[in-house]
Amino acid sequence: MSRHMRRRALRAHALRLACQLTVATVLLLAFVGPVQAASPPLSEPASTLLVQFTEPLPEELARERLRSAGLEPLRRIPRIDVWVARPNSRAAMAAAALDLAAQPGIAWAEESIVVHAVDVIPNDPRYGEQWPLPKINAPAAWRLTRGMSAPIAIIDSGIDLDHVDLQPKLWVNPGEIAGNGVDDDGNGYSDDVYGYNFIDRDAEPQDDHSHGSHVASIAAAAGNNAAGVAGLAWGTPLMALKVLDNYGLGDTGGLAEALVYAADNGARIINLSLSWDHNTPSQVAEEAVAYALSQGCLIVAATGNDGGAVGYPARLPGVLAVGATDSADVVASFSNRGPEVDLVAPGVSVLGCNHLGGWVYKSGTSMAAPHVAGTAALVWGRLPALPYDELASLLKSMAVDLLPAGYDEASGAGRLDAGAAVMAASPRYLAYAPIAFGGR
Repeated sequence: MSRHMRRRALRAHALRLACQLTVATVLLLAFVGPVQAASPPLSEPASTLLVQFTEPLPEELARERLRSAGLEPLRRIPRIDVWVARPNSRAAMAAAALDLAAQPGIAWAEESIVVHAVDVIPNDPRYGEQWPLPKINAPAAWRLTRGMSAPIAIIDSGIDLDHVDLQPKLWVNPGEIAGNGVDDDGNGYSDDVYGYNFIDRDAEPQDDHSHGSHVASIAAAAGNNAAGVAGLAWGTPLMALKVLDNYGLGDTGGLAEALVYAADNGARIINLSLSWDHNTPSQVAEEAVAYALSQGCLIVAATGNDGGAVGYPARLPGVLAVGATDSADVVASFSNRGPEVDLVAPGVSVLGCNHLGGWVYKSGTSMAAPHVAGTAALVWGRLPALPYDELASLLKSMAVDLLPAGYDEASGAGRLDAGAAVMAASPRYLAYAPIAFGGR
């Protein structure tokens, strides 16, 4: 069946009435405001102190002198007679440098300065229109990581399987043979090479709405491929799980099945840019979310777009609930609020892929959530053993606090900072500045 025939067939589906699941409101707005300048480059904490004595000292005497100052001598740089030493803690670094510099016999002492590659700027022609990426310090994060090998599951309206920015990023089920009508890997789904279509009960999760393609591209569109836009996690595959039809509707049964599929088939991050009313709890959704969490998945969900209370599934325990901000770091008026909000991310006038091979601007908390999902993939690319709940706490700990200061029900812990989160996942950083993780 051709792609166009498939779309006609999908449009023939009647609206599904049972426990309807609405896509978080999508506002198609014109791009507003200039592209934001990138924040100053991030650097890792210095790991050593550099010391020069006024006169060259015998090695043992120099080492003894450094130890008496609370330093661990590591080595001497020859010819210029500079000692490399390490303080007992990162916090003691600056104080040690000042104390040493004031002592007789010390010519100078200074913290080592981390030298890093220049921020990575992709060659995608429309990158200049993607204001969220420099806003959240993505170029600094890309110095260190492009993502992880495990897929991000996009549970949505599907993904455009032919899009130049998405087709190269599709997860491929290693245990399945395409088109033979056989469940080769024994997971209960035949021919599920790229994921699964829980609307039509087939193995073709083709997007016929655009919402899923847009969300997927924010999280992990192909980057630096001289085409279209750049996603956050260039090196991370996308698992396409279609639970919403061409009207943007589905049901909690399909959502629950997709959550279990994602957890059982290797997804570490699950993005849920969909929502339903906060007054309508769902036992099946709660159990499916709990199962995915038990398998170590990070679940990221949009808070909803009616300016009211946080909707489901974002309000479920263990789910990272994400609201939306604009280019001025103001929480969008449509972004839902409440004690369940964990953090916020860009979600106003965001450029991404559509389902017709092109690109479009969309707004909503649906756009904010995949920024967090993509950033999480970058962090796990650096620190893959980090448990999902500690990853969630790291993302919140590294967020940029917005007004009013401190946690609030509009912005949670603050606006996502991908560069700071990735830097915090650096083994060198953790050696000197361990993060006290904690979350709701």
